[in-house]
Amino acid sequence: MAHDASVDAGLREHAPLALVPPAPHYGTRSDSPGPRGCWARKRNGEPCGAARRADSDYCTAHSGLGVAKDPAKWAAKGGETNRRRAVLRATLGLTRSSTPRGVLKALAFAEAERVAAAALAPIYDSDLSASARAKAALAVIDAVDPPMQASVEVPFDAQGIEALSLSQLRQLAQS
Repeated sequence: MAHDASVDAGLREHAPLALVPPAPHYGTRSDSPGPRGCWARKRNGEPCGAARRADSDYCTAHSGLGVAKDPAKWAAKGGETNRRRAVLRATLGLTRSSTPRGVLKALAFAEAERVAAAALAPIYDSDLSASARAKAALAVIDAVDPPMQASVEVPFDAQGIEALSLSQLRQLAQS
């Protein structure tokens, strides 16, 4: 049964205020509550699926409270927060991957301080020899700042290389 706003208006004129249920701040009142208690009906005609507030027949959004009180203000804040989070995730290389490597990466990030302390622990271990501590320190340096490596594939055969001049060979070596 479709809800008609004119019926609400007629009820308000002729019924005592205690009998007329209040209209939601946004949307229309439904004939029955949605699955989680909100009595509002969405624009597409479906009942709202949000939880009803304890002090109202409606959820926070249909009561016009919280974000619904000033959506434009919160949209700008939400957009900026989402942008910052996306930049942070991209910078850290975090993905929502469900692969073992992705999960391990997320957990390692969550325990970043402990992981770093464990990686540095051998450097400070006085029971290890100086050379073992130095080797551990070099391993940490290689992990956080790997040495640069370059490789060049030359699309020439042996005769093609022999045909290059000395300056051409130097240019090839520099690149």
